[in-house]
Amino acid sequence: MNHKGRKSYLTTQQTEEILAWLQTKECWELGELEYKLAFEYDVIYESKASYYDLFKKSLPQERNVLVEYY
Repeated sequence: MNHKGRKSYLTTQQTEEILAWLQTKECWELGELEYKLAFEYDVIYESKASYYDLFKKSLPQERNVLVEYY
């Protein structure tokens, strides 16, 4: 029996697309990122930390910011 469920990861190309998209945004919202990944990439992470990792990866290297976890 073949079960077709959601993927639990992004490909390298998809990750690069998401990081580029995040860099165009002035304000990041967790819900918007969750929605985009779920409906455009069929990816839902179990841990919020995975979404926050994408936020951190999209920051310019020279920028120091505080990332708060709720």
